[in-house]
Amino acid sequence: MAQEIHVLPLEPQLQAQLDQYCQAHAVTAEQVAVIALRSFLAQDNQGVAEMIGGYLDMGALNAAICREFTACESEAYAHMLTR
Repeated sequence: MAQEIHVLPLEPQLQAQLDQYCQAHAVTAEQVAVIALRSFLAQDNQGVAEMIGGYLDMGALNAAICREFTACESEAYAHMLTR
């Protein structure tokens, strides 16, 4: 499937920078947009992967805390029932 990209209207200063870049490097705005999107999406996926890893780590930590808390809570209830 062919790539189809539409460059959105840009702020004048950003458009001027893009125009200068394209002229200096003999590329089109569409080529720059494709590369920028690929780079952005790859970074975004890395960020999501890191966030997932963090949630998995926190899940294991939360499970350990719950195990400890359950034992303490059971002891407190047992103490209350014996009074």
